[in-house]
This record gives sequence, C-alpha cells and structure tokens, in this order.
Amino acid sequence: MAANSGAGKWILASVLALAAIAGGVYFFYPAGDEPGPAEGGGLTIEQRVALVEEQNVAVGLLENGRNGDAAERYALMVTAAPGEMLPLRNLVIARLLGLDELKQRMLAEAAADDVRDAAMRAAVKSAIDAAEQLVDRQPDASTAHWLAALAWMAEQPVPPDPEALQRALAHLEAASATAGEVVARYALFDMTQHADDPALVARGQAALREAYEAAPNNLTLLRYWLVTQARRQDKDIVKTLTDAKAVIQPLKKRTTIDLEQLLQDAYQAVDDGNWQVVFAKVSGFSNVISSDDFTRSDLKRVAPHPLEFVLHRFSDEFYVGLPEIDWDESTAIAIQLRPADEAKWPAIEATGVTDLRAIDVNFDNAVDVVSIEPKRLKIHTRDEAAAAWTLAAEMELPEGLEQFVMADLFMVDSTRRP
Repeated sequence: MAANSGAGKWILASVLALAAIAGGVYFFYPAGDEPGPAEGGGLTIEQRVALVEEQNVAVGLLENGRNGDAAERYALMVTAAPGEMLPLRNLVIARLLGLDELKQRMLAEAAADDVRDAAMRAAVKSAIDAAEQLVDRQPDASTAHWLAALAWMAEQPVPPDPEALQRALAHLEAASATAGEVVARYALFDMTQHADDPALVARGQAALREAYEAAPNNLTLLRYWLVTQARRQDKDIVKTLTDAKAVIQPLKKRTTIDLEQLLQDAYQAVDDGNWQVVFAKVSGFSNVISSDDFTRSDLKRVAPHPLEFVLHRFSDEFYVGLPEIDWDESTAIAIQLRPADEAKWPAIEATGVTDLRAIDVNFDNAVDVVSIEPKRLKIHTRDEAAAAWTLAAEMELPEGLEQFVMADLFMVDSTRRP
C-alpha cells in the first residue's frame, strides 16, 4: 500500500457489508414473479435459491471453525434436500471437526467428567450415524468410507475399542478398492503400525506397500516403506533404495547430512546381510527427511484435512432452471475518509513513502509503524506520554527497494517454539 506525505493524519474506514456470518458469502439470485416448476429433486426454484444461500453461510461457518453451527445448518439441509450429496457429506465433516470444538468448550466450562463423557459419546455417535448414512448413499465412494473410518476412530483410547477399530479398518479397505487410492491405504497403515496383533500390523504394511507403489515419489510413503522393509528384512529394499536416490534430489541442498551416503550404506549392508545396519541407516534417513517441508507437504497429500473434501456445489440437476446470478459490476463498496484522532494518532512526518505497515516491533503491545522512503527503512514508535511518534530506528536501503514483507519470528507456531 502506497502512503503519501501526511497520510498519517487520515484513517481509511471501509464500510463492508458482511454477506454471511464468519466469512460466508451469499450469492443472490433474482426471484421470479411466480414460483418456478420443481426441477432439482422436486424442489422449487425458491427452495433451491434458499438452499444455495444457506450453503454459503454454512460453508463459511465450517471453514472458520464454527463447526457446531455449521452442523446444525447442514442437518436441516439434509432434511430439506434428501437427494443431494452436499449437505450430507458436509454434515459428516462438520460433526467430525466439531468434536474438538465440543471438547474444548466442555473444558472451558469445567464440566463434570460424566457430563463431558456423555456429551462426547453423543457427539461421536452423531458423527458415526451421519457417516454411515453417507456410506449407504455412496457405497463405492472412497471418500465416504474414509470419513466413516475417521468417525469410528474419533476419541478412541489407546488401544482403541476392538469393534470400533474393525469397523474403521473395514471402511478403509473398502476405500482402498479404488485403484491408486493412497489416502485410505496410508490411513490403514497409520492406524495399525503400533498394534499388538501381528496380523493387523501385516495388514497395514500391505496397505503401505500398495500406497508406495501407487505414489513412489511421495517422501512420506518412501520413508515409512524403507523402514518397514528394513524391519521385515525384505531384500526388495534394494530397488526402493535405488529409486530413492532420484526422489531425494531436491532435498540434498536442504540438509548437511549426506542422504545419498545413508542410502548407499544401507544398500551395502543389504549385500553384507547386516540388517541391523540396514535398519539403522534407513531409520536415520527417515528421521532426517521427516521434518523437511517437502516431506511435510507430501504428508498432507496422504493424510489430508477433512476440509479438503467439503463440497461447494450441489448436483448439476439441482441448478436446472435457476436464473443466472445478477452480477452488477458497477456496484462499488462505499469508502469514506475521516480525520483521525490526532491526539491518539499524531502525524508521522514522511516524504515519498512507498510502503508502510503497522506492527508491534518491540513487543510492548503497542502499534509501531515501519515505512520505506527512498533508500531508507524507518521504524517509528509512539511515545504515549508525549502523544508523538519517535523515530526509533532506520537503515539505508539499496536503490529501487520500495516494498517489504513482514514475518513474525517471535512465535512461529502454536507449540510456542521460537
């Protein structure tokens, strides 16, 4: 944002009409003079227009963490449009994500253990019921079975309830029937890798092998499959080690560890029949690449967030007969400039400002201003007592630098690690 001289005397106040709660967006269709004929699933045009608007509110709630509110809306939409898949799938996702929301609310309210447990059991059951209904509607859909597996394993203790585990595994195996499906196969492996039952472990390892064969360039699948092969003393690991050398090329410059040497040492240890060394080398390789951004990105591909499966459109039939959206591109957002309270926000004297940001630079819980002028970067802090801005720091910049990017390195994530 470019700032002109004396711009500190003004505050830009934008009057925005929020079209829906929590970031949801309404799409308005013009209503006809008379109710239209029933087209999509026996619903009138007016009913479908209302559902489109309701969906946009509900998805806004869902994507902004208000999962309980979203679930209530989707439950009503399931009743209103029983033939549509969108409300039912999104209801399952909302109820799944709402479990943590409910748990946090119960903790905040200091609910008694029996009250909290009863509420969580009821919420889990409602998620399972919706997921099983979705599977009944789409028995061959891998996404439906994957969501059902998540529902059955939700809030499970360690080790999980045997019946819940078996139901979840059955759903994942049904989802794995789709050729090339890696999400369900990885979930099956992840769910069983620490099981006490060797048969379950073998079941998961077989799923991991199929997932790796379907996506051999996925670093997450690669690292787990190498460790699994080493643990099983599988001589086919030689091919995996060979193929891995090409896959890891982008990582070589991102670590001081010689990844190719680890793979070569493991390869040699296979020839020597020393499986203890093989396991040590591939475990070290796995640990080194596990925290790399590329590997984390690949993890998201095989273990996606449920929100990635939210539906945003109804079926094509649903929209038959609906009028086109009446976009008026000439409608502008009303913008009004008003003088700032100069006692609170005195002007910053600046000339030729090309970029300006407000940020708490010195962590004193007060707003500071960082600006770029020709060949200078300046940081102004506000003197509360004097009601004035003070130039706290400045530095010379090379010719031509006109903008900057802010990064808060004080706390990079919710684990509070610097």
